[in-house]
Amino acid sequence: MAQYPDPQVFIALNKSTVDNRPAQRSHGRSLAGTPCVQCVIFIQGTRYSVLLVLTTEGIVALDIFEGSVTKDLFLGFLRDQVICRYFISFDSFLTIHKAPILNPYPAPCSVDILDNDKDI
Repeated sequence: MAQYPDPQVFIALNKSTVDNRPAQRSHGRSLAGTPCVQCVIFIQGTRYSVLLVLTTEGIVALDIFEGSVTKDLFLGFLRDQVICRYFISFDSFLTIHKAPILNPYPAPCSVDILDNDKDI
């Protein structure tokens, strides 16, 4: 990381999920000589996933959807919103443009930071 002196070259791509499941604990405490027992009702709710891109300017791309992130959803997010996203300009007439978030190094937003996600 020291080889990149300007923090504006970084973008961070992250995935997060949430659902209505209660916290599942594998360890607990109890009085000496008594077993640790916890009773919970397991509720599997709807899972929501979030993909986002964060820069020094804030969140620049975001996708929230129901279900888990698959390889195809992740690659589609990269293709459509990170590598080349669409935006509409309202000049003399309605124009749709493509604008990349990623740039060639050493321009801003040129180094992508990804976590090693086993699910994708």
